[in-house]
Amino acid sequence: MIGKIVAILALVFSLTFIGKGWARDNDVYNPTKPYIVLIPGAGSNGGEIYVKNLTTLLRITGHGEYFSSYQEILHGMGLSTMLCPKTKDQDRRPLLTRALECVVAIQAAVIQGTIQNRRPIVRRNIILLGHSMGGNIARMVANDPRLAPFIHSVVTIATPHQGTPIADFIFDQYSKGWESEFYRTVIEGIGFTPVEKEYLGELRTERLPDSPQTYYAQDVRALPFINYYSLTNSMDHTLMPPLEVTNLVIKNELKKRGLDQTQYGVANDGLAPEYSMVYGKVIGSVRADHWETLCIGILKFTQGCEETKQVLFPFLENLADQLSHQL
Repeated sequence: MIGKIVAILALVFSLTFIGKGWARDNDVYNPTKPYIVLIPGAGSNGGEIYVKNLTTLLRITGHGEYFSSYQEILHGMGLSTMLCPKTKDQDRRPLLTRALECVVAIQAAVIQGTIQNRRPIVRRNIILLGHSMGGNIARMVANDPRLAPFIHSVVTIATPHQGTPIADFIFDQYSKGWESEFYRTVIEGIGFTPVEKEYLGELRTERLPDSPQTYYAQDVRALPFINYYSLTNSMDHTLMPPLEVTNLVIKNELKKRGLDQTQYGVANDGLAPEYSMVYGKVIGSVRADHWETLCIGILKFTQGCEETKQVLFPFLENLADQLSHQL
C-alpha cells in the first residue's frame, strides 16, 4: 500500500517541475523593525520537511523546505525573518525541547542585533508565526519570561490548540491493536506513531491517567499583553492520499468523542480538527488541507494555497505596518 501511495505522489509531483527550494539565513534582528520568527510543526526536521518514506521524494521534487514559500513572500514584503528550531531531529523531539531551542536562538538574535544596531532598548517587535504544531511551540516560546517582553503577537496556522483526535486514535490503536491493516500501513508508513514521534502524546485531546505531568496542547495560558491570532482551515479532498485516510479517521473520532458539537462539526484538514485551531482572534477560515497552507512545491498551484495567501499575508503586512508605527 505504501508503495502505491509513493507512486501516486511521484506521478502527481512529476507533472510540474519545481526548482530547488528557496531559503536564506536569519536576518539580523533590529529592535526598531518588525521581526518574524517562523516555527515549523509536525513533519519538520529543522527547516526541512520529514515524512519518513516520502522524505527523499519530497526533497527531489522541490518540497523539502518547510517555510520556503513563506520566507520568499515575507522578504518580498520587506520583512525580516528567522527560522527555529534548526536541529535536525527527524521530527522526533517533544514540544518543550523544540521551544527551549527557539527561546535560546531568539534570545541570541536579539542580543546580537541590539548590539549591532547600538540600540540597548527593549521593544515588543517580534511576531511568532507557527504552522501546525509550531503554533503550540510558539505559545510556549511567548510564555518564556526571557522573551515575553519582546513578543508582540503570536500567529498560528492549522494549529491543534486543543489537541487532535488523530493522536488519541493512534495511541488507542497501539495499545489495543489495529482495527484495520490499512490504517496501520498508512500510519506506520508515514511514521506517525508514538514510537517515532515523542510529541504525539502531547497532542491528545484526552489526558493519559498514568502521565499527569505530560504537557498538553491545552496547557499554555495566553498572556494579556500579547496578541493572539489564528487562521483555521479544513479540506474536502486533497492531492495527498494519506491525508484522505486521516481525514476520515478524524471525522469518526470527533463523532465518537463528542467533539463535533461546535460550529465546525467534523471539519478538519487531515491532521487537526478545525475547532481546535481557534485561538485568540480568528483572521480567517480557508478550504485547504494541512500541507496546502504551506504553499510549497506543486501545492503553490492549489486553490487551498491561494486562499491561504489571500488571508495570511495581507494580515501579516497590515500587522507589521501597525507595529512599525509603534516602534
